[in-house]
Amino acid sequence: MSSKRYIKAVTFGRFNIGHTGHTDLIIGMLDQATEAHVYVSTGKSNNDWDCRVLLLKLLLRKADVDLKRVKFLKSNSPYAAVEDATADAPRGSVVLMLGTDQQKLLTALGNKFECGTLLNPRINSSTQVRYLVDDVRFENTLNKLYYNDYFLITTVKVLRKQELQREESLEASTETREVVGGNASVEHHATS
Repeated sequence: MSSKRYIKAVTFGRFNIGHTGHTDLIIGMLDQATEAHVYVSTGKSNNDWDCRVLLLKLLLRKADVDLKRVKFLKSNSPYAAVEDATADAPRGSVVLMLGTDQQKLLTALGNKFECGTLLNPRINSSTQVRYLVDDVRFENTLNKLYYNDYFLITTVKVLRKQELQREESLEASTETREVVGGNASVEHHATS
């Protein structure tokens, strides 16, 4: 019999650029439950799903986490993720863990699906990682954050490039819509 309080610990996120904060979250989930169910967003504004999961798995391996206890699942929303995780679970056997920046969502989901909730303190963020990737002055810090592992660092840079390309594409399409459907007025002058 497992000495863990819960059967499943559940989280949901974009994980667009995985980092050690995500590793700590999953380790915390495994401290509380037999299995960690990590629901990775399938929304269109995300990086490639397989690449995001690959980076998370590599980071977990570096931290000596037993990947047999971690399941990566697809979901389009946190509500759908928690509904899926609690559907076949005995009452009281699921705990939801989200970061401190998602406290209201955590409470709402816990109440709706009658599951336990735990806040995961943020020690770093994807926003910080983006800054480190974008500013070459912090190359050494980025390298240390990713264990000086060339493959990890390259994967992070590929994911960041995907984000930047998506942002550029969105900006271009927004500018096009503004020009085509904007508030332009045309004056008509009568000719005599």
